[in-house]
Amino acid sequence: GPRGTPALWEAALDDAVDQGLNMIQVYVFWNYHQPLEGKPTDWEGDGGAGNLAGLIQACACRGLFVNLRIGPYVCAEWDYGGIPTWVGFKKDIELRRWNTAWMEAMGNWTSEVVEYVSNAGLLASQGGPIMLAQIENELDADDDPHGEEYIEWCGDLANSLIPDIPWLMCNGDTATNTINTCNGYGGNACGTLWLEAHGQSGRIQIDQPAIWTENEGGFQIWGDSPEHPTDYFWGITARDLAYTTLQWFARGGAHNNYYMWWGGSNRGKWAGAGISNGYAFDAALCANGMRHQPKFDHLKAMHYALADRAKELLSHPSQLRAPVYLEYWTGKGWVAGLKIQAFFYGDSLAFIESSLGVKAKVRIPTSHRFGTFTIDFFPYSSAIVDPAKMKVLFQSGIIPNSAMSYERVDHELADSGLAVVQSWPETLGAPKGGEATLADDKPTEQTWLNRNLVTDYAWYEVDFTLEEAVTGARVLISTQKSNGWVAFVDGVFASAAENHEHKEGNVNLVLTLGDLAAGDHTLSLLSESLGYHNLIGRWGVGTGPKSKGITGPVTLEADWTAPSLRKSSKSMPVFVSLVDGREWRMRPGLSGGPEPGVHSSQAAGLEMAAHASEPATWTKLAFETPSLDKGEALMLDASAIGRGHLWLNGHDLGRFWNITRADTGQPGIPTQRFYHFPPDWLAESDTGLNELLVFDALGGEPSKLRLLTSFLKGKKSQFLEDSVDLPGGCLD
Repeated sequence: GPRGTPALWEAALDDAVDQGLNMIQVYVFWNYHQPLEGKPTDWEGDGGAGNLAGLIQACACRGLFVNLRIGPYVCAEWDYGGIPTWVGFKKDIELRRWNTAWMEAMGNWTSEVVEYVSNAGLLASQGGPIMLAQIENELDADDDPHGEEYIEWCGDLANSLIPDIPWLMCNGDTATNTINTCNGYGGNACGTLWLEAHGQSGRIQIDQPAIWTENEGGFQIWGDSPEHPTDYFWGITARDLAYTTLQWFARGGAHNNYYMWWGGSNRGKWAGAGISNGYAFDAALCANGMRHQPKFDHLKAMHYALADRAKELLSHPSQLRAPVYLEYWTGKGWVAGLKIQAFFYGDSLAFIESSLGVKAKVRIPTSHRFGTFTIDFFPYSSAIVDPAKMKVLFQSGIIPNSAMSYERVDHELADSGLAVVQSWPETLGAPKGGEATLADDKPTEQTWLNRNLVTDYAWYEVDFTLEEAVTGARVLISTQKSNGWVAFVDGVFASAAENHEHKEGNVNLVLTLGDLAAGDHTLSLLSESLGYHNLIGRWGVGTGPKSKGITGPVTLEADWTAPSLRKSSKSMPVFVSLVDGREWRMRPGLSGGPEPGVHSSQAAGLEMAAHASEPATWTKLAFETPSLDKGEALMLDASAIGRGHLWLNGHDLGRFWNITRADTGQPGIPTQRFYHFPPDWLAESDTGLNELLVFDALGGEPSKLRLLTSFLKGKKSQFLEDSVDLPGGCLD
């Protein structure tokens, strides 16, 4: 969807087919298609990234089935969980609950999505690829006295719209006419315990199949590192992912979906609270669409082995709760215990699992006249075995050298590199009498302030007077988590502060203003949303509207030295409320861009323009499109700039931030350094220049931005190891 572009979809779907996949899960992001109330639904999106029918048709052309996850609450580390902000403004609304305003809005949108895909002939009953669909997502309505009614209403709504395909409700409350599915990482979360409990509905592998909608592989939060994630895990090795996936199929699992198999990039303002631009760095495809080795090839080998034995797997009943415990060699003798399990599907298919923490030889029974054969097992690993032929088809713990014999090659561009065309400052604050300026006796919450725009930004401005000079002035702002701030006093940058937690809720931030002279002053504050939290109505997160910007008191604090104390150097604290009925001026969004693109007629005579490194600055750069081979990615090294947004030829590439990874012992490594330029958003190499537009809230050195190409090539000697966040695995 919108985390990719049509050209990137095409390449990724080709890789899906090559890897042996047969179904693609597709989210429908309500707020992407209907960001503003009363506007026509946008089924095209930025540069075609919202062409849902086109994406589903591209799946069909390759023989890939589709699970359409409508939600409309989708979670997905997506801004507001996919719900438009304007829905939260409806009177007395409770999101995802038995609530008239919510159910009307949700029902209307779900009906519109179904009508859209039906008109395009994409449903299975029409010969299309949509075989499954999902209503709601990870629902927990225990706090709703009408929760059971809401759950059943969801199921009835779904089946009334498309009665002839199975509808899913994942990882939570499930209507009686839908299938409960699992979301989570492997092991007990989506494995033995979930299956043995017959899912959360008690019906899985009784009268409904076992479906794993999210075999989770982690995601990234600004400032995090693989060693010290603040909310969730960063990634999972290929060996571990294959191990837990085979545990699922060994116990009768019918469907497995990798979350994510390809994450793409969070374009525009659509990343959830604190989530990085690149999504799911550690997936089988890198965020830029390149194959992530050795994970890609290792999973491919597993998929081919499963497909090779699909007939045996499908012609026998589930072996849930039917393990055979095998003998393993301890070095002193053969031991039978609970550490080695086998699940037999006839004579020619068995799944073997070792939960031993050490390597071991395992003896496998067979119908062959020799009775048994022995294989070596790695710690915590699984295997697909043909006992009749005494053949190992796949082992999760063994990655062949061929899957690791790759090298990522990066080339910095010189001749067609970036040139600064011009820079200009953003208009600070909210000028009195300005066309876009709104005034009130208190600051307006940012979500409401920006209700007519799709933007991360808003300006706040207030005047104050000091009768005496003060030192160490600072302003304390009551705001929300995942919110950035930049302060200016009298038009001069003072400081910045932020919270980038993958959470929501109130937080107080301090912006230092320094020493201030007596007299009149103007405080201008740039508020920058770092994403709305994707959770709604679960894990302690409420069901009401979400907030950004100023959401409570704003207090000016300083030290003042009275005349009688000046000789002693003693000072007195000063506290002044700035929300006391005085005028506040607000301005939604930014005023400085984006501007029209640079055309080929302007190419001659381009000179490196003077550029500003001040905060809240716009910079326009130009570059030629380099010649790119198939599979080669064009990347921006953004380590020279601070935090803000990027536009490529008018397309919003999303947020960038040069924040470094915490607690790694390597303080200079950013969470994300490189940003991908989609090939279908580039100018043709013979038709002119590309324009890169940068808004940097914190300031940086845009003249030091660099472009590079990256591609993966085979290498005779082993190069890429199986580890999370391996340097050389993906360029992030």
